[in-house]
Amino acid sequence: SLVEGGDVSAKPVWVKPAALVPANPETLDGVDDVGALSHLNEPSLLRVVMARYAARSIYTRAGPVLVAINPFTKVAGLYDAATMRSYQSAAAAAAAAAERDGPALPPHLYQVAGAAYYDMAARGRSQSVVINGESGAGKTESAKIILSFFISAASAAGKGGGGGTTKVGEVLQAELDASNVLLEAFGNAKTTRNHNSSR
Repeated sequence: SLVEGGDVSAKPVWVKPAALVPANPETLDGVDDVGALSHLNEPSLLRVVMARYAARSIYTRAGPVLVAINPFTKVAGLYDAATMRSYQSAAAAAAAAAERDGPALPPHLYQVAGAAYYDMAARGRSQSVVINGESGAGKTESAKIILSFFISAASAAGKGGGGGTTKVGEVLQAELDASNVLLEAFGNAKTTRNHNSSR
């Protein structure tokens, strides 16, 4: 049981019955999509996110929305090349409406990037990715991760396109590096709420 930070020996807290909300079975602790919960309320959502964060799973789905909790540290293997390739393959298969071998992949920023990229490439539809959060939540880093995914996917498409350039990834990476100043400028814009408010 998760009581006050996971300490089951903590002093009990007494509440009025009217303040209680339904709880989910413990088998749903750490589920990767809160849409699977029988009872969706604030304590249930926080319990799932807390259990996933403790397991170093910083991404959780809320239906079509990806919830990310900044780990404030590097998580081994989270953004390595093999992980990116797995999500690229899954997204490409989904865009082509093909069956994918193996189990479904856990929630990840690469899923969002892959869905946007391959839907745009396969169906020719414009895409938007909305990144929202408090100052210091990791919005700028998330944008960079998504752009890196796009660069890798475009590079792979360029290499496999027959006469396409094999330098696509290098060119796009250089453009991303050049745009970093602009991203940081927006990230440090002054607002009425905060002198360093991320956009």
